[in-house]
Amino acid sequence: MVANVEAPVVPAQTRVLGLDAARALATFAMVIGHTADGLLSDAARELPWVKTYWSFRGLTAPLFLFVAGWAVVASVQRDGKTGWALIKARAGRVALLFALGIALRWPGWNVSGVFTFDREVWRHLTGFDALHAVGGSLLLGVLLFSVVRTPRARTAALFAAGAFFPLVSTAVWVWAETMPAPLTLHSALVGDGESPFPLFPWAGYFFCGALTGQVLSFVPKQASRTVALIATGAACVALCAAVGLRDLTQTSPTLFFYRLGQVWIVVGTLSALPMSAAVWLSPLGRSSLVMYVAHLPIVYGWSTIPGLSGRYGRVLSPLQVIAVAAVLLLFGFTLARLLRRAKKWLRARATLPRRETPDINAGAVS
Repeated sequence: MVANVEAPVVPAQTRVLGLDAARALATFAMVIGHTADGLLSDAARELPWVKTYWSFRGLTAPLFLFVAGWAVVASVQRDGKTGWALIKARAGRVALLFALGIALRWPGWNVSGVFTFDREVWRHLTGFDALHAVGGSLLLGVLLFSVVRTPRARTAALFAAGAFFPLVSTAVWVWAETMPAPLTLHSALVGDGESPFPLFPWAGYFFCGALTGQVLSFVPKQASRTVALIATGAACVALCAAVGLRDLTQTSPTLFFYRLGQVWIVVGTLSALPMSAAVWLSPLGRSSLVMYVAHLPIVYGWSTIPGLSGRYGRVLSPLQVIAVAAVLLLFGFTLARLLRRAKKWLRARATLPRRETPDINAGAVS
């Protein structure tokens, strides 16, 4: 049984330099990448600089998962929760991520198949997208933090988890393909066209981000953190390049650590930004979930409703793609701000003192 024990609160910075900036950069890259994927013309895709950009698109999801893991560590260190208190505090977020992920994949073309448990419909509905990967990783991370309480033990556990997912991914995929497994479990473990972000190996980025946040919490100087991140990332990239980067599979540990090294370099570079820049970028970073959910249906469509890519196809130039992406970013950011204000208003309404109903019999003579 998990004990509901409060761990000692570890002093933490109110804001981790580079974290908000990394989340903001990932949000920019995500929206621009999806817009380009759906609308960029075939001729523009052949431009050399576009091909170079395309090769870096694979960093968006690792960066998001990495930052999510680091953010959870920072939050846990800040509030000190563990045991059931931590699980209850994060359960709503996990449920929200899965609910939004399922809603985005709603198969409106065959609703009856949902209720008759049609295998192909449920294969689509339960596929693991980015939100599922973050939600599943967050669930596993919360369970780990709820039972592992000391900083040293957490560091060791996060190191083990960060290495486990990429190193066993190939074996897990082979096992899941050959052994009978429930459809939902299969989608969570194995990647395919319907499940692009299974937990193996993608959860590894979450735990490597959590490990990074845990280790760097012991490094007081920001400059030392920046140097450590960039140096570790550069060493990782160099080692993977020396091993070889040709013909790598989706479950290749070399590909995983090559991307991880690049993420370390990106986050380290962003951590060198001044605090004012991090504060300026933080609202965009905090709006990433709303911006993700808002722009996907517009670009790709939802259920049976076509999006921009379905209506117009690959017709835009790079500048036009950037312009559309800018509008989508502005729309998502504005929507996120409105939702935050609505949430504040509802909370304020909920805390208002209730008016007492006057007693019509008060002062009456019996």
